[in-house]
Amino acid sequence: MHALDLLRFIAAISVVFYHFINRPEATAFKWLAPVTQYGYLGVPIFFIISGYVIAVSATNRSAIGFVKARMIRLYPTYWIGLIFTLIFLISFGGHIVIEGSIFFVFLANLTMFNDLFGVSNLDGVYWTLHAELRFYGCVFLLMLLKVFDRFYIWLNIWLVMSIMHFFIDQPFFMGWFISPVYSPFFIAGVIFYLFQRDGMSLATLLMLLVTCLLSLVRAYEITPSFIVAASHYQGVMSAFIIFISFLFFLILTCRWVTIKKYPCITMLGTITYPLYLIHNVAGRIMIDQGKRFVSEELAVTVTVAIMIVLSFYIAQYIEPRATKIFKSSLILFERILNDFLSLQLFNK
Repeated sequence: MHALDLLRFIAAISVVFYHFINRPEATAFKWLAPVTQYGYLGVPIFFIISGYVIAVSATNRSAIGFVKARMIRLYPTYWIGLIFTLIFLISFGGHIVIEGSIFFVFLANLTMFNDLFGVSNLDGVYWTLHAELRFYGCVFLLMLLKVFDRFYIWLNIWLVMSIMHFFIDQPFFMGWFISPVYSPFFIAGVIFYLFQRDGMSLATLLMLLVTCLLSLVRAYEITPSFIVAASHYQGVMSAFIIFISFLFFLILTCRWVTIKKYPCITMLGTITYPLYLIHNVAGRIMIDQGKRFVSEELAVTVTVAIMIVLSFYIAQYIEPRATKIFKSSLILFERILNDFLSLQLFNK
């Protein structure tokens, strides 16, 4: 859906404003803080989008093809963002504490599996990528077992497990495979895909209602993790914003409203991933350095503009080249591996 590009950008820029304006030490744009404090909700909205996109991407594709497609989409841009962040940390980030040697952390982060080995993220926002990878891993397993197309079976099992985990923290091992807290958002995205593919049915509508209710409760529950001393009102507002997001998705997937394809909207969608990856650590450093010479308001404004321009440059010029190189390397590795396996079988 073309409209997802717009929604993706809104979610990303919300996270950017949340990190820049709602920093503990921030003094600029405090009049906007009551609004931007909810910017972290861009993340669960990303997860809804991811559920929809992955359902589309994995349909009629092999398990290995799915993994390759996800790697090509994620890793080249991620490595660009990682190198960008490392440069800023080495140059200006002396006050930012990294657990362990910065170069060791960087090398571990290159795998995107550093959390499995207890190595911290070079940038705090990367935790969302780990949640995404767990989701991809579960989808890969379903595809490998050739049951991915049986949506109504595994979605209901996943939904029941998510509900059980909310009430009794069981199954206890669920978090090893996928986030129990953010599961309903991924599930919702897949359900919206089913709405678009099969139309609205009683089964999918009931699943959506239950998933929506669980998502609202989870949105309320996580509010204190992102808003200091969060009140009941702020928790309710967080749930309300997620509810509006669900309505927006429902309107789009049921085709009650369509958004025309404009190049500018497509462009906003393409810059979302690099913007998310580079804005946090480097952006805060830019603001801290800039406010030594100009007002913090101007430093924040210029930093946002720079981040958008840099993201556009990465998306238009660096990412395509990096992706092409990565894709060629994957093909070469696949050929070498196939030749090696063929040689081993021949020798036997």
